[in-house]
Amino acid sequence: MLRTLMADLESHVDSSRRSGANYWARVFGKLAFAPAVQVVVIYRISAFFYKNPITRPLSFILRGFTIVWGGTEIHPGAVIGPGLCILHSQKVLIGEGVVIGKNVRISHGVSIGGDTGPHGPASLTGWPVIGDDVTIALDSIILGPVT
Repeated sequence: MLRTLMADLESHVDSSRRSGANYWARVFGKLAFAPAVQVVVIYRISAFFYKNPITRPLSFILRGFTIVWGGTEIHPGAVIGPGLCILHSQKVLIGEGVVIGKNVRISHGVSIGGDTGPHGPASLTGWPVIGDDVTIALDSIILGPVT
């Protein structure tokens, strides 16, 4: 989990200069002051708690905190690879069954979900799978069983 967290933190800064105190000051400065980075870190913690039925309620409390603090709702059951970068945390929604690869960048206003339930069209039953090294642009909506 620590390697995944570090990959997430590093994804939020310019990767062309990965050495020196200035680089690490920017990495931890973003952690301290950027809600988009904080939301990703809290998601990682909530996903860890979600795996155990005893600590699962705590994962939903943390998810609620990210909604209020950063305007982002990432279900702790979503599976997201390392290097997640949320550019602006407002209006980002990622559903429970979503699978996202590594090094994915998400802009604000993005909704990724699926499983429209028993009243939705059968063609939208299921969850999206997003590969590695993908950028999802502003106000995108990805629904249903797409890859």
